Amino acid sequence: MKASPVKIENTDESDLLTDLFINTEVCIDKKLVIKAKNVVTVYFDFDKSNLKPAEVKKLNSICTELKKSPETTIQISGYTDGLGSDAYNKILSNKRAVACANFLLSKGVDTSRITYESFGKCCPVEMEKINGRDNPYGRSRNRRALINVQKEE
Repeated sequence: MKASPVKIENTDESDLLTDLFINTEVCIDKKLVIKAKNVVTVYFDFDKSNLKPAEVKKLNSICTELKKSPETTIQISGYTDGLGSDAYNKILSNKRAVACANFLLSKGVDTSRITYESFGKCCPVEMEKINGRDNPYGRSRNRRALINVQKEE
């Protein structure tokens, strides 16, 4: 099944540290506002969904914060680079998001505090080709999971 593209109706750029997109056709049961200061990026190797030691340290830090603040929840978004088919990348990005969620669950974080979604090769943060040439560094930055830490304010 092919997902239909999301159509952004409006954006609010009044705060440069917050991305707020408004879409009247999508119904999400809670407001998701991503602020740069609340996002942790976990990187993955090419075609892999296993957590690297440096990324495990980041997830351990999140666990520490979650223990200090029981009302805090997290949203995990999985991504891939642009290589591979849409279907394959959707599966791989899901495995990456699940790997992060499973790690947090294994550390005792309650399942009600974690949500995740996979986006495949959507939304690259770096260019994967520069002047027609492959950019391995750019691809490596796009193989990621974003963990948005939602603190009650």
